[in-house]
Amino acid sequence: MTMKHLGPEQARSATLLLRTYRSEADDRVGSRCDVVGSMIGMKIRSDQVLPRPCLTYFVREKAPMEDIAPRQRIPARMRLGGQMIPTDVLVWPRMELHSLAQGRFIRDGFTQGTLTAFARSPYGLWGLSCGHCMLGPDQKPYTSTDVMMHDANLRQFISAGTTAQTLFSAGGPQIGGTRGYLDCGIFSLHEDSLRKRAEEAPELRTADLQSLAYQQLTGVSVMAVEGQVGGPRLATVIGIDKYGIDDFCDVVLRAESPGMTHGDSGMLWLTQDGLAAAIHCRGEVVNKKSGSRLITAMSAQRAAEVLGVTLRMA
Repeated sequence: MTMKHLGPEQARSATLLLRTYRSEADDRVGSRCDVVGSMIGMKIRSDQVLPRPCLTYFVREKAPMEDIAPRQRIPARMRLGGQMIPTDVLVWPRMELHSLAQGRFIRDGFTQGTLTAFARSPYGLWGLSCGHCMLGPDQKPYTSTDVMMHDANLRQFISAGTTAQTLFSAGGPQIGGTRGYLDCGIFSLHEDSLRKRAEEAPELRTADLQSLAYQQLTGVSVMAVEGQVGGPRLATVIGIDKYGIDDFCDVVLRAESPGMTHGDSGMLWLTQDGLAAAIHCRGEVVNKKSGSRLITAMSAQRAAEVLGVTLRMA
């Protein structure tokens, strides 16, 4: 059965309502039942994502309802400001970066990831991806690194350019309405064919974060998972503006099978209207044969804003 997804305007309206009462709701449940974080999310029942906006609370593990004292339970709904605000509870797993020590597409001599997009700034054209894929052998963000890119025709890596800027932030002051992490960087385009591709690439408009909740996104993976080759991927935005005890993120997604894996860091998620929505970065820790279904990403709009660039389709 195909899930009914809320339209952008419905998502924006629901997000605004939940954001209005989120702080008060967090204060009520923050000390209950091992709560470690929250997000503006949607209901999940029997592993099915439902188009029902809610405040989602994260716990380390779920316990049977009868084992939880009534005062420690997270209420299914709360009356706040005359509004009934529904809630949901989700186990939040350990997450890991989706870079890979060896592979294809782009690499820096230590890790590899996926080219997100081309980026134009007042200083020229660049390549954009996750910053942790462009640290180089010394693993230092402030030193220049040579970036290699896989050429499908030559079936080998060619020199693409060198890093110009790498940004990391675990979360902090709000930018674009959220406190999610930043993990992005740009590199120069030395190779002639790559630069020509960037010059001819169409410009990408970015999606407003508030309109992303409850939307289905698409992306293209270059990695093989569970015996399936790289190709189109689907995911549903199950939450935005997620924060916990020690981490923040703009977008939380649930990917359809086969999920995401190491080497997908940097993959661009698009809305059904072709807007740049999110940049893939992390996924739940799973065994090597399985792909991550629960993943987190940066807002493409916020990354472009912080870097001072406009995006072009890679």
